[in-house]
Amino acid sequence: MPFEQYIEKYILEPLEMNHSTFLQPLPANLQSDMAIGYSYDGKRYMAHDFEWKQSAPAGAMSATATDMAKFMIAMLNKGSYKDKRILQESTVEEMQKESFTNDSRVNGIAHGFMEADFNGQRCLFHNGDIFQFHTSHVLLPQQNAGIYVAFNGAQGMWAVNDMIVAFMDYYYPTKKDRQTASGNLSQDVSKYEGTYMPLRHEYTTMGKLVGLTQSITVKQTGSNRIKVSLGFPAQLSAYYVQTDTDRFRSEDFPPLIYGDIVFGTDSKANALYQFQENNPTTAYIKLPWYGEPWFTVSILVSSMILFIIILISMPVRIWRNLRIKRKSTPMERRAVFTSWLLSILSLANNYHRSNRIC
Repeated sequence: MPFEQYIEKYILEPLEMNHSTFLQPLPANLQSDMAIGYSYDGKRYMAHDFEWKQSAPAGAMSATATDMAKFMIAMLNKGSYKDKRILQESTVEEMQKESFTNDSRVNGIAHGFMEADFNGQRCLFHNGDIFQFHTSHVLLPQQNAGIYVAFNGAQGMWAVNDMIVAFMDYYYPTKKDRQTASGNLSQDVSKYEGTYMPLRHEYTTMGKLVGLTQSITVKQTGSNRIKVSLGFPAQLSAYYVQTDTDRFRSEDFPPLIYGDIVFGTDSKANALYQFQENNPTTAYIKLPWYGEPWFTVSILVSSMILFIIILISMPVRIWRNLRIKRKSTPMERRAVFTSWLLSILSLANNYHRSNRIC
């Protein structure tokens, strides 16, 4: 049975989620429900058409907030909604248990849900982010509560976070002072300096350049204090203060969003890793000097310049030899022609790969 049909029959229909679907494009009866996604170019908002997801079913569900509320009620009610049941109680309990964590000091993954500690509350969440829409679905099983937020704007991710922060601060205010981070620890934090790359990225192809934009750079800025910059070049920076061994708390972001940063090593202490307390989907590994973004980009730029110089030098060399009436040896001609051909192929291959990535 096709995935879209299975979901409709066994989940959407029993939960009366009549305005939700995984079908692309939307069926005619749901098109009037569809919000318009917008992006902002600094001067005006631009409307966009329906966004196709090639990675479907991941990210391909279109749903209303009312329908998502029904799904959340079923998850809080151990698999049932009104008189319909989509899962056994034991199945829902298993789904909401932690199944994996990158480190015992940070939150982990359940089944379809991710764990987070928001204002001292154990939450199960899953975000949805495509180009023009940003959503978040947060359950508080112990409180029998939840919140679903959706924004139809390309810059809506921070608005989603702000809404959840406001919700949690209003209904479940924390008793712990957010400024309790101590900067009096004596441990040297310079060992954490460097660039960290998500473990989930391409390692050998042109796609590695995309991974560089997701890197995190750590620099010591004082005693027990670090500056964390996201992206290459840096798109966002925040300051963190050490609160415990290998643990830092943000001075800029509310703990609700990413939580603390925790550093760790593998079993042989050969590699340094970085984890975010409330982001169990991603682990970061510290790059060696030859993996640093500046080094990778320098090699790429140098290679491109070298290829271009070779492409230009061949016709110049031929013109000069004709002018001075000098004949190159067969070996020289083969070497020049081979380097010229390889330069063309390398440039063409890189151009082709970069277009595929874009």
